[in-house]
Amino acid sequence: MFELDKTLHEVLDTVMAEAMARDVTHEVYEPKLERVDVPNLLNGTMNTATSDASFKRFPLECDPKLLPDFALDPQLLKFIHRNAISNACKYGKRGGKVVTEVKWDLGNKCMQINVVNLPGIRHEEILQLGSEKASELIFSPGLRLDVHKNNGNNESKTISSHSAGDGAWIMSKCAKTLKGQCKLNFFSDQTVFSFQFPVVT
Repeated sequence: MFELDKTLHEVLDTVMAEAMARDVTHEVYEPKLERVDVPNLLNGTMNTATSDASFKRFPLECDPKLLPDFALDPQLLKFIHRNAISNACKYGKRGGKVVTEVKWDLGNKCMQINVVNLPGIRHEEILQLGSEKASELIFSPGLRLDVHKNNGNNESKTISSHSAGDGAWIMSKCAKTLKGQCKLNFFSDQTVFSFQFPVVT
């Protein structure tokens, strides 16, 4: 019975997320503010509460360690974080650790959530393309970033192919709905997805 309830809850959650994403892209979604325990919410998207292996691969680090509840839309936050984790697993090091960092700036009344993964395939080529350019392409609607080396030299070639998936673009739209912004930074030893937005307790 527990597994059935869990499955039904996951299906309902997916349906709600898809409906929300559709409304966000059409700019008709109104944020539904609730009192949210952010660490608990983010752990839920990674199933770390029920799996020790998941907890080790997907650790959550908070600064400060104890956070109050915040007034925000949990569906928007879950969508952004779930997609960031999915992309980190898909494009980062296979089986590598994916760290979520939650940083609360009380003075500026803002929160930053980082999802950090180890380099995956094509990471060197993306570095040659440039972090800012790569991030711009990734968050563009209807495009997929493909990077490879040209034959006979070490220069990177960018192919912005059409893609049926607009996950990154929708993430950026969700961020704007929360009056925030998201970006990707590519470093030699890691990739960092950052989402910054205002919060109130």
